[in-house]
Amino acid sequence: MIVVGGGMVGASLALKVAMSGVRVALIEKRPPAEFEPSSPCGLRVSALNRSSESLLDTVGAWPELMAMRSHCYRRLSVWQQGGSRTDFDASEVGEAHLGYLVENDLIQRALWNALEQSNVALYTPDSVVELAQESSACHLKLESGAVLQGALVVAADGADSKMRSLAGIGVTGWDYQQHALVVVVKLQQTAPDITWQSYVESGPRAFLPLAEEQASLVWYHYPHEVKRLRSMAPLKLEEAVREAFPDDLPEFEILNQSSFPLKRQHANHYVSGRVVLVGDAAHVINPMAGQGVNLGFQDVIALSEQLAAVQPDDWPQAAQAYERKRRGANLLMMSTMDGLYATFGSDKMPLRILRSVGLWAANRATPLKASALRYAMGLPLI
Repeated sequence: MIVVGGGMVGASLALKVAMSGVRVALIEKRPPAEFEPSSPCGLRVSALNRSSESLLDTVGAWPELMAMRSHCYRRLSVWQQGGSRTDFDASEVGEAHLGYLVENDLIQRALWNALEQSNVALYTPDSVVELAQESSACHLKLESGAVLQGALVVAADGADSKMRSLAGIGVTGWDYQQHALVVVVKLQQTAPDITWQSYVESGPRAFLPLAEEQASLVWYHYPHEVKRLRSMAPLKLEEAVREAFPDDLPEFEILNQSSFPLKRQHANHYVSGRVVLVGDAAHVINPMAGQGVNLGFQDVIALSEQLAAVQPDDWPQAAQAYERKRRGANLLMMSTMDGLYATFGSDKMPLRILRSVGLWAANRATPLKASALRYAMGLPLI
């Protein structure tokens, strides 16, 4: 099997499949940098749920990750500014924690530390220039001149997937007409064990505590407003953040900041012959609930299980079974996030009342609240 793309999803899939004794080659254009303990936290952060934690542990990356830096969170708070608030706590479902907030670069680095100790053949830095498919195999020509053959090629090369294009798979989607301003800050206290999102008409605002008294503040806003905020001097931006975020925000100073546009994208199908899509190559979700990488890891679990159940000659059929299982689930999550985004993003009075009633009810409907919490953690519903 050949995996194209050595990010979080591609690297974890390569490790998971290789554990079953399958020969795996991994192609990656830009391998991750080594971890530098003195560096500030990265700008792109994931909220790993318990299911993702289990996968990373299975493939041997979790101890590597814990040896670097991460932040365990036990509580989650959701509220609309000036209105109702719902608080979730891991203890409500008998768990020690909800998940971990970790920099994406470190997740990838931990996976590569595990890859370098595995029997996965690494082609890096390298990239695919040609794809040819036959009934029994795929052939890839690489920029280095190498030619690889595999019974299955997995495209894990991101939202702008070249492999998806070479396989002739189209996408549908749209731009949300909003950008996310991401600010890494140094806190003047130990980072708390709570992450929260508040909602206003212009978009959500999130507080994500990180390791070493740092945190990531995510501010969703209209593109011209994000551009204006990014043009501010650091002290002026600090003032703007303090005014925009709830009073719960700890005292801080800005270390770094960036922004990126928000978009939704879904592949028209996940399989073309012996090419199969996973992660962002298959789906890009609104990042509001931090489910992007967790969905990608669910792809890894589902595809690796389907492949392990059959012989390589039957992998195209296993890939089709994977698509049936995951495409509907991913579409449901994408639509759910869009519905929440539309509901919480409106300041119209009927929806404000609906949000307030919904958050009030969630605080009191214990079984419903527990089910929602277990689902967000990636745990089975009971």
